[in-house]
Amino acid sequence: MDTHLRDAPDSRTRDLGERFRTILVSTESESVRHRNYITRPETDATEPHWTFDAPRDCAFAHPDHPVFANTLSVFTQEWVGIRAAAGSFPGTKLAISNQTNWTTSELRLVLQRVAAERIEKVVVHGACSPLLDLVQALRIAMPELTIVGVWHGSMAAWSSNEERLLATRFLDMASAGVFDRISLLRRGMHILHPKAVAYLTPNLVPNVEMDRLAPAMARKPINCLFAGWNNHWKNMYANLAAACASDLVGTVLSYAFASLPEPLGRKLDTLPYGTRRQHFASLANTDLVLNVTSVDCHPMVEMEALALGTPVLRGQLDLDFGVDHPFSRLLTVESPLDPMSIKEQLEAAAATPSQELADIVADYRALVIETSFKRYGQFLCG
Repeated sequence: MDTHLRDAPDSRTRDLGERFRTILVSTESESVRHRNYITRPETDATEPHWTFDAPRDCAFAHPDHPVFANTLSVFTQEWVGIRAAAGSFPGTKLAISNQTNWTTSELRLVLQRVAAERIEKVVVHGACSPLLDLVQALRIAMPELTIVGVWHGSMAAWSSNEERLLATRFLDMASAGVFDRISLLRRGMHILHPKAVAYLTPNLVPNVEMDRLAPAMARKPINCLFAGWNNHWKNMYANLAAACASDLVGTVLSYAFASLPEPLGRKLDTLPYGTRRQHFASLANTDLVLNVTSVDCHPMVEMEALALGTPVLRGQLDLDFGVDHPFSRLLTVESPLDPMSIKEQLEAAAATPSQELADIVADYRALVIETSFKRYGQFLCG
């Protein structure tokens, strides 16, 4: 494969049939070369291996916006957090399973849909091998497209071979001209590649038409929700222990099963996640979401809680905007592995008058939305 795909002299004039043969050879060779980049788990048999504008990907998207006019967002079906993030943006969506094995006819159908939608810009969120194969095919067949890539991950995760090798391929594709620009969602990661932008491209708050019945923390004791699973970086037990230890907290719910020694464990219960809409309803009835993680980029659970006006206790995200905002000052725990630090920050938030807290959350939500659209406008237009 030409290592400078955008500069291939015959890319615009190549016969269409020859283009498809070239694409198929390219993707097949890349799949073989990179077959160990990722372990392919079982996928939902009820969903096609690739699908445009699936209902779950459009249900909470913002309405059309000039920044995302004629824009296609591409992402992996199985990476649920990244998929949720991509689903908040306007524009056309393409969800690809990491089980996909592209054929010429399938590629033709995708390219025809991209042309029919008059797509001019493609945003690639995250990575799996079939997704990256398709992006390479798009670059060969439609060199006029602007293609940008967003890496939703921290370098701390590179201790996993799968994560590191996928990230390496992602960066290699930027070097080869497949991506025009890339964004790496941790501050300072732009030193990894000359095409990486120095600013962050934050996730967008989902567009949820649901309201709280009462302001968060209007009554004491409060209830808290740990809206994640027991991954070590989610720091689940430090969150749960800190909340259970506070006299200001009455109930602590967790999507993942957990147990704590008595008397802390008396406050703890498990809540089924259900559907994403049910998840939003749970957030709307929660006083405080617990998300004090040891490693996070721009977590969707925070974006989802913001959509409902629910405050989120968080670890240090090291963002390049909103650092001095009252939301960040009030709800950021500087020592996420210390349950006492989490407890103290939780109690400071709980002591804030509920209407003042509601105003802080609403103002920060507006800041995130404004910053996300502004940064993506810069990112997509160069």
